[in-house]
Amino acid sequence: MIARLRCKFVVITMIIVMSIMLVAFYSNYSIIKSTMYDQSVATLETALRTGKTGDYRTFLIIKDLSGIQQEQGRERVDANELVETALKCDNDIGDIKAKQLRFMKIKVRSGILIAFTSISEELDTLTNMTRFSTVIISCCAFAFLVISIFLAYLTTKPVSESIKKQKQLIADASHELKTPITAILASSDILLSDELSEDKRNWLSGIKTSAEDMSFLVSDMLSLAGTDAKRSKQIMEPLNLSELVVSVCLNYEVLFFETGKSFEYSTEDNIFINGNSNQLKQFIKIFLDNAGKHSDDGAKINVSLKSDQDKAILVFYNTGTPIPSNELHRIFERFYRVDKARNTNTGSGLGLSIAKRIAEAHSTKIGVVSDNSGTYFFTKFKLIKQN
Repeated sequence: MIARLRCKFVVITMIIVMSIMLVAFYSNYSIIKSTMYDQSVATLETALRTGKTGDYRTFLIIKDLSGIQQEQGRERVDANELVETALKCDNDIGDIKAKQLRFMKIKVRSGILIAFTSISEELDTLTNMTRFSTVIISCCAFAFLVISIFLAYLTTKPVSESIKKQKQLIADASHELKTPITAILASSDILLSDELSEDKRNWLSGIKTSAEDMSFLVSDMLSLAGTDAKRSKQIMEPLNLSELVVSVCLNYEVLFFETGKSFEYSTEDNIFINGNSNQLKQFIKIFLDNAGKHSDDGAKINVSLKSDQDKAILVFYNTGTPIPSNELHRIFERFYRVDKARNTNTGSGLGLSIAKRIAEAHSTKIGVVSDNSGTYFFTKFKLIKQN
């Protein structure tokens, strides 16, 4: 999370800086180009009005019925080609880039008078300006990149340390809570084994149920803290995902049968991926537990695993009350649970958040579709070839 935050900070900073520099360059370039254009046009207008060129860069050509006559300026120019090009232009002012010339033409009594002026200096100035600006912008961009990376690290360091301390606190607190919760559960079992009145038995059963809920919550918190801490240093190795899915599903057959739910699973043989077997077992259990909690008696629960090109597709399906569409984007948040109409069973609200972290550690994402026909959770893993 911190790495993504730093990356966003750097990207946004660089976009702003580059935008400002490019706008500044373009504005300056446009002003200089416009100024030089206006100056050359003024030179052409003066030459046409006075009949004098003023400097060596400008010359006049008149075309009348007798042909082309060079009035002022250069002695040797290809007048025919220049006049022909100028006359083809619909506008009174134009450029001949191949000759690095700008012209202006007007009609006079004797024919057409055309003034030409060199724009080689103008083009050279703009070209040099572009090259110089490119170097300056590149250097500034690199400098700002280094600065923004440093600032991103500096500004997020307190947040990073705070998150680490928070995770450590959760892990420490969870470990400390496990011992008294285990003692409460053990004591409840011992007391419930004795002959008790119905009121006392109900009272103790309530205590045991609450302790079990707390135990599940503590386990989930420990699991989530462990997943976050080990994401960067976990060991990935080739494994048979088909066998792993089957082994987990076998343990749930009896559980779903006892609760009156139809459970089926189908797997394509010998699907191999790179992954962490313990985390993937937990990943599958989370979705099977989720399907069991959020489905009614007689509901259908299906698990399928198949390959498609270079991907292994794992799908979990269960019938039941659909997840509202406006809550689909939030179900992977920590401690988030959907409305009570669907959430008839207790839970910590951490299961799907843990599953999301496991998926991210395996470079994949979890998709979800929920409607009246049921709820689908699916994810894709990259296949590997196994000899």
